[in-house]
Order: sequence, then C-alpha cells, then structure tokens
Amino acid sequence: MAELLTDRAALDEYMGVWFRTEVPDAVELRSTAVIFRKELEKRIESRRLVIDHLEKVRGCPTYGWLKRLKENNAEDLEQLGILNVVVARMYATVRKRENDVAQMDY
Repeated sequence: MAELLTDRAALDEYMGVWFRTEVPDAVELRSTAVIFRKELEKRIESRRLVIDHLEKVRGCPTYGWLKRLKENNAEDLEQLGILNVVVARMYATVRKRENDVAQMDY
C-alpha cells in the first residue's frame, strides 16, 4: 500500500511539472498562430488593393492577372477562416490549462 502512495506522489509531482510546461508550449503555439494570422490578413488586404485597382483599369490586358489574384485571395480567405478557428481553440486550450495548473496543489 505504501508503494502505491509513493507511486501516486511521484505521478502527482510529474503531472505538476508537466502541466506547468504544457502551458508555455500552448501559449507559444497560440502566439505563432496569431502572428501567422496577422501576416495572412496583411497579405489579403494588400492583394485586395491590387484587385480593386485592376478592376478599375479598363481596356488593359490584366484579366489573367485579375483572375489569378481573385483565386488566390479566395484561397487565403478560406485559410484565414480555418486559422481563426485554430486561434480561438488555442485560446480556449490555454485558458483551460492555466486553470488546471492554478487548481493543482503543487
């Protein structure tokens, strides 16, 4: 029985260390996703300005460029939607892990 308690204590100690290292890892991953999202938003906005300009130019052979830019922009908007979901879930995960660590008695 004493061995079981020792094993439980060792497990509790390990879990305390593990949880404390998990939170910074999750925060770092979340921060990376936020940075990538900001860069993607900048790229979308920049491309949108080029698309708007090309749509205003009439009689210029820009249709091929315009079509490709619109397709790329549509793909980036889809990626941005996915990335927004990832970032939102990472925020929830980090909050949960921070709460888990705060509730542990270590």
